[in-house]
Amino acid sequence: MDFLHVRYEPGSASCAPDDMMRHGGREYALILSGRIRVQIGFETYDLTEGDSVTFDSMTPHRLSNESDAPVEAVWFVVGGRSDERARTAAAPSPDVTHLPSLRT
Repeated sequence: MDFLHVRYEPGSASCAPDDMMRHGGREYALILSGRIRVQIGFETYDLTEGDSVTFDSMTPHRLSNESDAPVEAVWFVVGGRSDERARTAAAPSPDVTHLPSLRT
């Protein structure tokens, strides 16, 4: 299992706009602050503070911070990994949870 506390600067992305990545395993994430766009297969989600997502890492995916503020998140990647990339895929919808803010 890989545990990552990450910061995405404004305008940053996990790969080029016309590309997506995939690798073995399953990903789990919790957004701590900011807003990040997560594209998984053919679906796109805008996640904000307190939101979480989980998906099969073999489903092509891309992360991007299209806002003007940094994003902080915690990611867990469970299972094998590889550097395989893909541009298209058909996949079931991932599990996305929108939660109320954890901060008071």
